[in-house]
Amino acid sequence: MVSPTTRSALWAAWGDALGFPTELTRDGNDVQRRLATQRSEETQPWTRRIGGRMGPSVPLPAGTYSDDTQLRLAVGRCLRSAGRFDVEVFSKIELPIFLSYGLGVGRGTRAAAHALEKRGVRWYSNFFSDRTSRYVDGGGNGAAMRIQPHVWASASFKPESYLLNVVCDCVTTHGHPRALVGATLHALSLGATLGQGVVPEPARWRAMARYLQQLPELVQSDETLAQRWVPEWGRTAGEEWHVAFERAVSECEQLLRIAASSPPERSLAASYARVAEKIGGLDPATRGSGTVCAVLALWLALAGGKDAAGTLRVAANLLGSDTDTVASMVGALIGVAAMDEPEGALVNRDLIRDEALRLERMKTEPTTESFPHPDPLRWQPPRTLSDAVGLIDDRIAVAGLGPGKEESELYPSRGRDEASWQWLQLDYGQSVLVKRRRELTALPDYARPRVRPVLASPIQLRLAEPSGNVDLPEFVEDGVEFARSHAFAPEVVAQLLFHYAKQPHGVSKSSLFGGLIAQELARHASDDKR
Repeated sequence: MVSPTTRSALWAAWGDALGFPTELTRDGNDVQRRLATQRSEETQPWTRRIGGRMGPSVPLPAGTYSDDTQLRLAVGRCLRSAGRFDVEVFSKIELPIFLSYGLGVGRGTRAAAHALEKRGVRWYSNFFSDRTSRYVDGGGNGAAMRIQPHVWASASFKPESYLLNVVCDCVTTHGHPRALVGATLHALSLGATLGQGVVPEPARWRAMARYLQQLPELVQSDETLAQRWVPEWGRTAGEEWHVAFERAVSECEQLLRIAASSPPERSLAASYARVAEKIGGLDPATRGSGTVCAVLALWLALAGGKDAAGTLRVAANLLGSDTDTVASMVGALIGVAAMDEPEGALVNRDLIRDEALRLERMKTEPTTESFPHPDPLRWQPPRTLSDAVGLIDDRIAVAGLGPGKEESELYPSRGRDEASWQWLQLDYGQSVLVKRRRELTALPDYARPRVRPVLASPIQLRLAEPSGNVDLPEFVEDGVEFARSHAFAPEVVAQLLFHYAKQPHGVSKSSLFGGLIAQELARHASDDKR
């Protein structure tokens, strides 16, 4: 029996793969050139130009997913025991490396990931501005499409168990309140669907909209957001954050009212097209909006009933809309109550299923394994996309993600660039299309993923005395998990602080450890108040 969380994850990826070939197409002729048919009815192989005008045309296997699922997997890799989101690793390691393999990356997410490569930029201070985009104007769906793992890993599917993670995730890349409202609405929609087993009706939509109004209080409950992110947002945008946020919530409430007053008629495709046109889902200026896509996904998932495959075909074939993202978000919702997992080809199906099961285990097993990211204190982002691919122990590897094997031939660029593109399958199971040099050199040691110990529970592990022989975690993040597993007992925290202070770079390590512990304690206190 496939669990609701697993079905949600698989249908979200299948919807992404189904809508990917129709993304940014203008008419059936564009689709015909990609798929040899004018509709995307099943996942099938196709060819896409990679790396700009001079890049190669690369065959994509049937069921290839885009940046939606790629980022969703990256977020999941940053969820630790008890559903703790390692936002530092996500922002400083996962997002910069994502640029080396991302398919169909949005402009705002790309600019944000590049900005996070800078040493002094943190997840809460990514106020970038360039010729094409500005952080505080980033209201797209690039955050909403990736936040599902926070809900899948939550203990009860109640908002207080996942919303702060969603907020921190969103603000790493998107600064406009519209993005945050869209990401939150989609999270609330998914939480309600998982909690009740059905997509919420319009009567519940009003309650979710009211919950959105409480987000400023949630933001103020987090010390980092309240004292660092909110003031800087106001200085950069030239207005108070809560004013802009209230405006975005009002816009979202209006979109929900329009959608609620547009029940589906005989043709689901025609009804969906009318709703999309009414709320801006077909307007190039707004079709990628976080709120527009969250509302469209909610409406279509409810209207589609239990026909998951048919509903996702409707989303994937509304040309002029953001086909892959809406289909992926619909899949996350409608998949919960689907009869089974999707049929047909889906790249990395086993990995997506296993990751969903790992997130489920976090609810009941505090020692759930974590992905072995490099030590963030030593990590340095690659200088170029090609620098992200090299050798680890004489095996081809992607920095931060580890070694793998070659799955395809090299696809060389056509210009002066001597780089090529190649499909790899990494050891943990993900297939990635990467830019690489023909001749590879060894990656720096700091790019190597490290083994993260699975921590024992307090019942299984005797506390170490200062002179004892119990090994304390080498890395700061593992120390935080160790402290968590012992309910942040003062003697454990003090011993770990002393442990990190004695290591090389002890000032940095002990300071980071103390800061992370303070954040964890503050969040626990705010959870208790709620």
